This record gives sequence, structure tokens and C-alpha cells, in this order.
Amino acid sequence: MMEKATHTPGPWRPGKDGQSIVCDTPISSRVIGTDHIEHYGGHVVAETVTPNNQDRIIACVNACEGINPGAVKDLLVAAKICGCFKVRHGERLDPTPCGECVMCRAIKATEEGV
Repeated sequence: MMEKATHTPGPWRPGKDGQSIVCDTPISSRVIGTDHIEHYGGHVVAETVTPNNQDRIIACVNACEGINPGAVKDLLVAAKICGCFKVRHGERLDPTPCGECVMCRAIKATEEGV
């Protein structure tokens, strides 16, 4: 028998019905109805979720796997404050974000479509 999780670990994904979010790990036995695997295509995390919300929820949960949930907001704030610095030989040449590196693209992506 599989060990049941005390929280719902990722990865999460859309359910077969198109309106749910599921995972592969059994949910705590205190939650009724999460084990209708044939219908949903996995253990139900949430049901009756609009497609746009479904995508956002799944992306956030999967991206934050292994990160303390309380730190996520602070991480984004820190990334925006620190930004990206063009650095050559340990000297800070330009304190403005370049807009091209992974950090700049990630920050820009978090701000688009909000």
C-alpha cells in the first residue's frame, strides 16, 4: 500500500475531465472523494477549476516544489530589488537590468498577464 501524503506533493497536472487538478500521490484519508482515479486521471487536488486558473495553479505549485511556501513572495521581491547586474571581472558595470538574462525574463514573465 502506498504511503499517503500529509500535503499534496507535485507534480500537479490537469485532470482528464478538463476541470480538475490531479496528482499521482494519494491524498490524506481525511479528504473524501480524492481517489476517483479512473474518472479524473489521478488523485483529485481540486475540481471545477476554470482552464485559466487551472494553468496558473498548476504552474505555481510545480514551480515551487521544494520551496518553503512562505518564502515565494519574498523571493520575487528580492529578485526585483537585486535585479540583474552586468558584471565583468567582479566589477558592477551597470546597475540596470539587462532585460535579456534568465532573471530579467523571469521577472518580466511574472508581471505579464497578471
